[in-house]
Amino acid sequence: MDQLLLQAGLAVVSWLGILLGWLSGYRGQRRIRQPFSGIITNMGVFIMIAPWVVMPLLAQPRLTGSLQTVTFAIGALLLVIAALITIWATPFIFPAAKKGGDELDPEFLVITGPYQWVRHPQYVGAVIGFIGWALLQGGLYSLLMSPIFFLLFRFEAYLEESRVLEPKFGEKFRRFKEQVPAAFFGGIGTIILMLAYVVFVSLVAFPVFFRNGEVLPLVIIAGFIISALFSGYFYIKSVRPAALEKQIGSRAWPLSARYRQVSGIFMGINMLFYILYFLYPLPGLVRVFPWDYPLSVLLAILIGVPSGYIMFRAIYDAGEEAMTPKKEHRMYRGIYTRIRHPMALGELQFVWVISLLLNSPVLLILSVVWVPVFYQMCIYEEKDLVLRYGDSYVKYMRTTGRFIPKKRDNLAEKSQNGGL
Repeated sequence: MDQLLLQAGLAVVSWLGILLGWLSGYRGQRRIRQPFSGIITNMGVFIMIAPWVVMPLLAQPRLTGSLQTVTFAIGALLLVIAALITIWATPFIFPAAKKGGDELDPEFLVITGPYQWVRHPQYVGAVIGFIGWALLQGGLYSLLMSPIFFLLFRFEAYLEESRVLEPKFGEKFRRFKEQVPAAFFGGIGTIILMLAYVVFVSLVAFPVFFRNGEVLPLVIIAGFIISALFSGYFYIKSVRPAALEKQIGSRAWPLSARYRQVSGIFMGINMLFYILYFLYPLPGLVRVFPWDYPLSVLLAILIGVPSGYIMFRAIYDAGEEAMTPKKEHRMYRGIYTRIRHPMALGELQFVWVISLLLNSPVLLILSVVWVPVFYQMCIYEEKDLVLRYGDSYVKYMRTTGRFIPKKRDNLAEKSQNGGL
Protein backbone atom coordinates (compact mmCIF):
# COMPACT_ATOMS: atom_id res chain seq x y z
CA MET A 1 0.00 0.00 0.00
CA ASP A 2 2.87 2.38 0.81
CA GLN A 3 4.17 1.79 -2.73
CA LEU A 4 0.87 2.93 -4.26
CA LEU A 5 0.71 5.99 -2.01
CA LEU A 6 4.26 6.94 -3.02
CA GLN A 7 3.27 6.73 -6.69
CA ALA A 8 0.19 8.89 -6.02
CA GLY A 9 2.32 11.37 -4.06
CA LEU A 10 4.80 11.76 -6.91
CA ALA A 11 1.91 12.23 -9.33
CA VAL A 12 0.63 15.08 -7.15
CA VAL A 13 4.12 16.63 -6.93
CA SER A 14 4.31 16.76 -10.74
CA TRP A 15 1.40 19.22 -10.75
CA LEU A 16 3.61 21.76 -8.98
CA GLY A 17 5.29 22.22 -12.37
CA ILE A 18 1.99 23.67 -13.63
CA LEU A 19 2.09 26.14 -10.73
CA LEU A 20 5.58 27.29 -11.71
CA GLY A 21 4.44 27.76 -15.30
CA TRP A 22 1.55 29.85 -14.01
CA LEU A 23 3.93 32.01 -11.99
CA SER A 24 6.33 32.52 -14.88
CA GLY A 25 3.85 33.52 -17.53
CA TYR A 26 0.54 31.61 -17.74
CA ARG A 27 -1.26 34.30 -15.77
CA GLY A 28 -1.51 36.19 -19.02
CA GLN A 29 0.99 38.90 -18.12
CA ARG A 30 4.61 38.45 -17.18
CA ARG A 31 5.55 39.56 -13.69
CA ILE A 32 8.96 37.88 -13.74
CA ARG A 33 11.55 39.08 -16.21
CA GLN A 34 13.99 37.03 -18.24
CA PRO A 35 16.23 35.16 -17.57
CA PHE A 36 14.46 34.30 -14.30
CA SER A 37 11.17 33.60 -16.05
CA GLY A 38 12.88 31.07 -18.35
CA ILE A 39 14.63 29.44 -15.38
CA ILE A 40 11.33 29.05 -13.52
CA THR A 41 9.64 27.68 -16.65
CA ASN A 42 12.38 25.09 -17.12
CA MET A 43 12.16 24.15 -13.43
CA GLY A 44 8.42 23.66 -13.90
CA VAL A 45 8.98 21.36 -16.88
CA PHE A 46 11.51 19.34 -14.88
CA ILE A 47 9.14 18.98 -11.92
CA MET A 48 6.35 17.90 -14.27
CA ILE A 49 8.42 15.22 -16.01
CA ALA A 50 10.92 13.91 -13.44
CA PRO A 51 8.44 12.14 -11.10
CA TRP A 52 6.97 10.21 -14.03
CA VAL A 53 10.39 9.08 -15.19
CA VAL A 54 11.19 7.78 -11.69
CA MET A 55 7.82 6.18 -10.87
CA PRO A 56 8.13 3.04 -13.07
CA LEU A 57 11.53 2.33 -11.47
CA LEU A 58 10.17 2.25 -7.90
CA ALA A 59 9.15 -0.91 -6.05
CA GLN A 60 5.68 -2.08 -7.11
CA PRO A 61 3.89 -5.15 -8.50
CA ARG A 62 5.27 -5.95 -11.96
CA LEU A 63 4.21 -7.92 -14.99
CA THR A 64 5.95 -11.26 -15.35
CA GLY A 65 6.34 -14.13 -17.80
CA SER A 66 5.09 -14.01 -21.37
CA LEU A 67 2.84 -11.04 -20.58
CA GLN A 68 5.87 -9.02 -19.56
CA THR A 69 7.62 -9.96 -22.81
CA VAL A 70 4.67 -8.68 -24.85
CA THR A 71 4.30 -5.43 -22.90
CA PHE A 72 8.08 -4.88 -23.06
CA ALA A 73 7.92 -5.01 -26.86
CA ILE A 74 4.88 -2.71 -26.95
CA GLY A 75 6.60 -0.29 -24.55
CA ALA A 76 9.74 -0.17 -26.68
CA LEU A 77 7.65 0.53 -29.79
CA LEU A 78 5.77 3.34 -28.04
CA LEU A 79 9.04 4.91 -26.88
CA VAL A 80 10.31 4.93 -30.46
CA ILE A 81 7.05 6.52 -31.66
CA ALA A 82 7.25 9.14 -28.89
CA ALA A 83 10.84 9.97 -29.80
CA LEU A 84 9.97 10.32 -33.50
CA ILE A 85 7.04 12.65 -32.74
CA THR A 86 9.22 14.82 -30.49
CA ILE A 87 12.09 14.94 -33.00
CA TRP A 88 9.61 15.83 -35.76
CA ALA A 89 8.00 18.66 -33.76
CA THR A 90 11.15 20.25 -32.31
CA PRO A 91 12.48 22.02 -35.45
CA PHE A 92 9.06 23.63 -36.00
CA ILE A 93 8.44 24.92 -32.46
CA PHE A 94 11.89 26.30 -31.58
CA PRO A 95 12.05 29.00 -34.33
CA ALA A 96 8.79 30.46 -32.99
CA ALA A 97 10.25 30.89 -29.50
CA LYS A 98 12.29 34.05 -29.16
CA LYS A 99 14.71 35.10 -26.42
CA GLY A 100 16.35 31.74 -25.98
CA GLY A 101 13.47 29.34 -26.40
CA ASP A 102 10.62 31.16 -24.66
CA GLU A 103 7.46 29.23 -25.56
CA LEU A 104 5.37 31.56 -23.39
CA ASP A 105 6.02 34.42 -25.82
CA PRO A 106 6.18 32.92 -29.34
CA GLU A 107 6.91 35.14 -32.32
CA PHE A 108 4.46 33.36 -34.61
CA LEU A 109 1.83 30.60 -34.57
CA VAL A 110 3.22 27.24 -35.68
CA ILE A 111 0.79 25.52 -38.08
CA THR A 112 3.16 23.45 -40.22
CA GLY A 113 4.84 20.05 -39.85
CA PRO A 114 3.11 17.89 -37.22
CA TYR A 115 1.20 20.99 -36.07
CA GLN A 116 -1.01 20.79 -39.14
CA TRP A 117 -2.33 17.48 -37.78
CA VAL A 118 -2.33 18.09 -34.02
CA ARG A 119 -2.00 21.25 -31.92
CA HIS A 120 0.28 19.76 -29.27
CA PRO A 121 2.46 17.01 -30.79
CA GLN A 122 5.13 17.45 -28.10
CA TYR A 123 2.59 16.68 -25.37
CA VAL A 124 1.22 13.72 -27.32
CA GLY A 125 4.79 12.43 -27.55
CA ALA A 126 5.26 12.86 -23.79
CA VAL A 127 2.11 10.88 -22.94
CA ILE A 128 2.95 8.08 -25.38
CA GLY A 129 6.53 8.06 -24.04
CA PHE A 130 5.44 7.64 -20.42
CA ILE A 131 3.07 4.78 -21.24
CA GLY A 132 5.85 3.13 -23.22
CA TRP A 133 8.33 3.63 -20.36
CA ALA A 134 5.90 2.16 -17.81
CA LEU A 135 5.18 -0.83 -20.06
CA LEU A 136 8.89 -1.34 -20.62
CA GLN A 137 9.44 -1.52 -16.85
CA GLY A 138 6.25 -3.53 -16.27
CA GLY A 139 5.23 -1.30 -13.33
CA LEU A 140 1.52 -1.80 -12.68
CA TYR A 141 1.06 1.07 -10.22
CA SER A 142 2.69 3.46 -12.69
CA LEU A 143 0.40 2.24 -15.45
CA LEU A 144 -2.59 2.78 -13.19
CA MET A 145 -1.47 6.41 -12.78
CA SER A 146 -1.22 7.06 -16.54
CA PRO A 147 -4.60 8.88 -16.82
CA ILE A 148 -3.27 11.46 -14.34
CA PHE A 149 -0.27 12.03 -16.61
CA PHE A 150 -2.66 12.58 -19.53
CA LEU A 151 -4.68 15.10 -17.49
CA LEU A 152 -1.48 16.89 -16.47
CA PHE A 153 -0.52 17.64 -20.05
CA ARG A 154 -4.10 18.27 -21.14
CA PHE A 155 -4.34 21.00 -18.50
CA GLU A 156 -0.93 22.34 -19.51
CA ALA A 157 -2.19 22.58 -23.11
CA TYR A 158 -5.33 24.37 -21.92
CA LEU A 159 -3.28 26.98 -20.05
CA GLU A 160 -0.96 27.45 -23.01
CA GLU A 161 -3.87 28.03 -25.37
CA SER A 162 -6.08 30.18 -23.15
CA ARG A 163 -3.33 32.28 -21.54
CA VAL A 164 -0.76 32.60 -24.32
CA LEU A 165 -1.83 31.59 -27.83
CA GLU A 166 -5.40 32.88 -28.02
CA PRO A 167 -4.66 36.28 -26.41
CA LYS A 168 -1.66 36.81 -28.71
CA PHE A 169 -2.90 35.44 -32.04
CA GLY A 170 -6.65 35.98 -31.65
CA GLU A 171 -8.86 34.93 -34.55
CA LYS A 172 -6.01 33.16 -36.35
CA PHE A 173 -5.54 30.79 -33.42
CA ARG A 174 -9.28 30.27 -32.99
CA ARG A 175 -9.56 29.14 -36.63
CA PHE A 176 -6.55 26.88 -36.12
CA LYS A 177 -8.17 25.42 -33.00
CA GLU A 178 -11.43 24.70 -34.85
CA GLN A 179 -9.62 22.87 -37.66
CA VAL A 180 -6.91 20.95 -35.79
CA PRO A 181 -7.50 18.65 -32.80
CA ALA A 182 -5.46 19.02 -29.61
CA ALA A 183 -4.25 15.41 -29.93
CA PHE A 184 -4.48 12.70 -32.56
CA PHE A 185 -7.88 11.80 -31.17
CA GLY A 186 -10.95 13.87 -30.33
CA GLY A 187 -13.40 13.67 -27.45
CA ILE A 188 -14.98 10.40 -28.53
CA GLY A 189 -11.50 9.03 -29.13
CA THR A 190 -10.55 9.98 -25.59
CA ILE A 191 -13.49 8.00 -24.23
CA ILE A 192 -12.53 5.01 -26.40
CA LEU A 193 -8.97 5.20 -25.07
CA MET A 194 -10.28 5.27 -21.52
CA LEU A 195 -12.39 2.19 -22.23
CA ALA A 196 -9.23 0.53 -23.57
CA TYR A 197 -7.53 1.53 -20.31
CA VAL A 198 -10.30 -0.20 -18.35
CA VAL A 199 -9.90 -3.34 -20.44
CA PHE A 200 -6.13 -3.27 -20.00
CA VAL A 201 -6.37 -2.86 -16.23
CA SER A 202 -8.98 -5.60 -16.02
CA LEU A 203 -7.00 -8.10 -18.10
CA VAL A 204 -3.47 -7.24 -17.00
CA ALA A 205 -3.93 -6.24 -13.36
CA PHE A 206 -6.27 -9.16 -12.68
CA PRO A 207 -3.64 -11.94 -12.49
CA VAL A 208 -1.35 -9.78 -10.35
CA PHE A 209 -3.76 -8.24 -7.85
CA PHE A 210 -6.39 -10.97 -7.61
CA ARG A 211 -4.63 -14.30 -7.53
CA ASN A 212 -6.89 -15.25 -4.61
CA GLY A 213 -9.98 -15.14 -6.82
CA GLU A 214 -11.59 -12.04 -5.27
CA VAL A 215 -12.80 -10.48 -8.53
CA LEU A 216 -15.81 -8.52 -7.24
CA PRO A 217 -13.83 -5.31 -6.44
CA LEU A 218 -12.31 -5.39 -9.91
CA VAL A 219 -15.77 -5.74 -11.49
CA ILE A 220 -16.99 -2.82 -9.38
CA ILE A 221 -14.10 -0.59 -10.49
CA ALA A 222 -14.61 -1.54 -14.14
CA GLY A 223 -18.33 -0.79 -13.81
CA PHE A 224 -17.51 2.51 -12.10
CA ILE A 225 -15.30 3.72 -14.96
CA ILE A 226 -17.46 2.33 -17.78
CA SER A 227 -20.64 3.91 -16.38
CA ALA A 228 -18.84 7.27 -16.10
CA LEU A 229 -17.67 7.02 -19.71
CA PHE A 230 -21.11 6.06 -21.03
CA SER A 231 -22.65 8.92 -19.06
CA GLY A 232 -20.22 11.27 -20.77
CA TYR A 233 -20.79 9.68 -24.19
CA PHE A 234 -24.58 10.12 -24.09
CA TYR A 235 -24.28 13.60 -22.63
CA ILE A 236 -22.01 14.60 -25.53
CA LYS A 237 -24.64 13.26 -27.93
CA SER A 238 -27.30 15.27 -26.05
CA VAL A 239 -25.50 18.61 -26.43
CA ARG A 240 -25.24 18.47 -30.24
CA PRO A 241 -28.86 19.07 -31.33
CA ALA A 242 -27.96 21.83 -33.81
CA ALA A 243 -25.41 19.61 -35.56
CA LEU A 244 -27.80 16.63 -35.47
CA GLU A 245 -30.65 18.76 -36.85
CA LYS A 246 -28.70 19.20 -40.09
CA GLN A 247 -28.83 15.41 -40.51
CA ILE A 248 -32.29 14.37 -39.29
CA GLY A 249 -34.28 17.61 -39.00
CA SER A 250 -36.43 18.66 -36.04
CA ARG A 251 -36.35 15.15 -34.54
CA ALA A 252 -32.88 16.05 -33.27
CA TRP A 253 -34.21 18.04 -30.33
CA PRO A 254 -36.40 15.39 -28.63
CA LEU A 255 -33.75 12.77 -29.43
CA SER A 256 -31.12 14.92 -27.70
CA ALA A 257 -33.40 15.16 -24.66
CA ARG A 258 -33.60 11.36 -24.51
CA TYR A 259 -29.82 11.13 -24.80
CA ARG A 260 -29.54 13.40 -21.77
CA GLN A 261 -31.92 11.20 -19.79
CA VAL A 262 -29.82 8.14 -20.65
CA SER A 263 -26.73 10.04 -19.53
CA GLY A 264 -28.42 10.76 -16.21
CA ILE A 265 -29.25 7.06 -15.78
CA PHE A 266 -25.61 6.08 -16.26
CA MET A 267 -24.55 8.79 -13.81
CA GLY A 268 -26.97 7.32 -11.26
CA ILE A 269 -25.49 3.86 -11.88
CA ASN A 270 -22.04 5.35 -11.31
CA MET A 271 -23.15 6.70 -7.94
CA LEU A 272 -24.28 3.17 -7.07
CA PHE A 273 -20.77 1.89 -7.77
CA TYR A 274 -19.44 4.39 -5.20
CA ILE A 275 -21.53 2.62 -2.57
CA LEU A 276 -20.62 -0.85 -3.83
CA TYR A 277 -16.89 -0.13 -3.70
CA PHE A 278 -17.29 1.23 -0.17
CA LEU A 279 -18.88 -2.11 0.80
CA TYR A 280 -16.48 -4.30 -1.21
CA PRO A 281 -13.08 -2.52 -1.42
CA LEU A 282 -9.94 -3.79 -3.08
CA PRO A 283 -8.03 -6.14 -0.79
CA GLY A 284 -4.65 -4.88 0.29
CA LEU A 285 -5.37 -1.20 -0.45
CA VAL A 286 -5.98 1.43 2.19
CA ARG A 287 -9.67 1.74 3.00
CA VAL A 288 -9.83 5.10 4.79
CA PHE A 289 -7.95 8.39 4.85
CA PRO A 290 -5.12 8.68 7.40
CA TRP A 291 -7.02 11.31 9.38
CA ASP A 292 -10.12 11.16 11.61
CA TYR A 293 -13.47 10.89 9.85
CA PRO A 294 -14.78 14.30 11.09
CA LEU A 295 -12.06 15.96 9.02
CA SER A 296 -13.32 14.15 5.90
CA VAL A 297 -16.83 15.43 6.68
CA LEU A 298 -15.51 18.97 7.15
CA LEU A 299 -13.67 18.84 3.81
CA ALA A 300 -16.82 17.49 2.14
CA ILE A 301 -18.81 20.42 3.54
CA LEU A 302 -16.20 22.98 2.46
CA ILE A 303 -16.31 21.61 -1.09
CA GLY A 304 -19.99 20.72 -1.22
CA VAL A 305 -21.56 23.99 -0.03
CA PRO A 306 -20.04 26.33 -2.66
CA SER A 307 -20.24 23.75 -5.44
CA GLY A 308 -23.85 23.01 -4.51
CA TYR A 309 -24.70 26.69 -4.75
CA ILE A 310 -22.97 26.97 -8.13
CA MET A 311 -24.76 23.89 -9.49
CA PHE A 312 -28.26 24.79 -8.31
CA ARG A 313 -27.84 28.41 -9.35
CA ALA A 314 -26.79 27.15 -12.78
CA ILE A 315 -29.85 24.87 -13.00
CA TYR A 316 -32.12 27.76 -12.02
CA ASP A 317 -30.57 30.18 -14.53
CA ALA A 318 -30.54 27.61 -17.36
CA GLY A 319 -34.19 26.71 -16.84
CA GLU A 320 -35.54 23.85 -18.93
CA GLU A 321 -32.30 23.77 -20.95
CA ALA A 322 -30.63 22.09 -17.96
CA MET A 323 -32.41 18.83 -18.83
CA THR A 324 -34.18 19.40 -22.15
CA PRO A 325 -32.40 21.08 -25.09
CA LYS A 326 -34.74 23.54 -26.80
CA LYS A 327 -34.12 25.31 -30.06
CA GLU A 328 -35.68 28.58 -28.89
CA HIS A 329 -33.85 28.67 -25.54
CA ARG A 330 -31.87 31.79 -24.63
CA MET A 331 -28.63 31.56 -22.68
CA TYR A 332 -26.13 33.83 -20.86
CA ARG A 333 -28.29 34.71 -17.86
CA GLY A 334 -27.42 34.91 -14.18
CA ILE A 335 -24.32 32.96 -13.21
CA TYR A 336 -23.64 32.26 -16.90
CA THR A 337 -22.51 35.87 -17.26
CA ARG A 338 -19.47 34.97 -15.14
CA ILE A 339 -18.55 31.43 -16.27
CA ARG A 340 -19.70 29.41 -19.27
CA HIS A 341 -20.14 26.03 -17.56
CA PRO A 342 -21.18 26.53 -13.93
CA MET A 343 -23.31 23.38 -13.92
CA ALA A 344 -20.39 21.17 -14.94
CA LEU A 345 -18.12 22.94 -12.46
CA GLY A 346 -20.52 22.42 -9.58
CA GLU A 347 -21.47 18.88 -10.54
CA LEU A 348 -17.87 17.71 -10.86
CA GLN A 349 -17.07 18.70 -7.28
CA PHE A 350 -19.71 16.34 -5.89
CA VAL A 351 -17.73 13.23 -6.83
CA TRP A 352 -15.02 14.46 -4.44
CA VAL A 353 -17.71 15.14 -1.81
CA ILE A 354 -19.07 11.60 -2.08
CA SER A 355 -15.56 10.13 -1.85
CA LEU A 356 -14.84 12.18 1.28
CA LEU A 357 -18.14 11.25 2.94
CA LEU A 358 -17.39 7.58 2.24
CA ASN A 359 -13.88 8.25 3.60
CA SER A 360 -12.27 6.40 0.68
CA PRO A 361 -8.98 7.58 -0.87
CA VAL A 362 -9.33 4.96 -3.62
CA LEU A 363 -12.71 6.40 -4.65
CA LEU A 364 -11.15 9.87 -4.62
CA ILE A 365 -8.49 8.69 -7.08
CA LEU A 366 -11.06 6.85 -9.24
CA SER A 367 -13.14 10.02 -9.41
CA VAL A 368 -10.43 11.59 -11.55
CA VAL A 369 -12.08 9.75 -14.47
CA TRP A 370 -14.82 12.37 -14.38
CA VAL A 371 -12.42 15.25 -15.14
CA PRO A 372 -11.80 14.46 -18.85
CA VAL A 373 -15.42 13.34 -19.21
CA PHE A 374 -16.79 16.69 -18.01
CA TYR A 375 -14.17 18.60 -19.98
CA GLN A 376 -15.08 16.90 -23.25
CA MET A 377 -18.78 17.40 -22.52
CA CYS A 378 -18.16 21.15 -22.27
CA ILE A 379 -16.05 21.26 -25.44
CA TYR A 380 -18.70 19.53 -27.54
CA GLU A 381 -21.48 21.63 -26.04
CA GLU A 382 -19.68 24.83 -26.98
CA LYS A 383 -19.21 23.69 -30.57
CA ASP A 384 -22.97 23.19 -30.88
CA LEU A 385 -23.76 26.46 -29.13
CA VAL A 386 -21.67 28.27 -31.74
CA LEU A 387 -23.91 26.70 -34.40
CA ARG A 388 -27.02 27.75 -32.49
CA TYR A 389 -26.08 31.30 -31.51
CA GLY A 390 -23.35 32.21 -34.01
CA ASP A 391 -21.09 35.21 -33.46
CA SER A 392 -22.82 36.25 -30.25
CA TYR A 393 -21.70 33.05 -28.57
CA VAL A 394 -18.18 33.36 -30.01
CA LYS A 395 -17.94 36.85 -28.48
CA TYR A 396 -19.36 35.48 -25.23
CA MET A 397 -16.62 32.81 -25.18
CA ARG A 398 -13.95 35.48 -25.57
CA THR A 399 -15.14 37.50 -22.60
CA THR A 400 -16.35 34.76 -20.24
CA GLY A 401 -14.17 32.07 -18.67
CA ARG A 402 -15.04 28.44 -19.20
CA PHE A 403 -14.70 27.48 -15.52
CA ILE A 404 -12.97 30.47 -13.92
CA PRO A 405 -14.39 34.02 -14.15
CA LYS A 406 -12.37 36.48 -16.16
CA LYS A 407 -11.48 39.92 -14.89
CA ARG A 408 -14.37 42.22 -14.18
CA ASP A 409 -13.13 44.78 -16.68
CA ASN A 410 -14.13 42.31 -19.40
CA LEU A 411 -17.82 42.72 -18.51
CA ALA A 412 -18.10 46.06 -20.24
CA GLU A 413 -16.74 44.55 -23.43
CA LYS A 414 -19.11 41.60 -23.00
CA SER A 415 -22.08 43.93 -22.80
CA GLN A 416 -20.98 45.74 -25.97
CA ASN A 417 -20.57 42.43 -27.80
CA GLY A 418 -24.04 41.18 -26.92
CA GLY A 419 -22.90 38.47 -24.50
CA LEU A 420 -25.28 39.57 -21.71
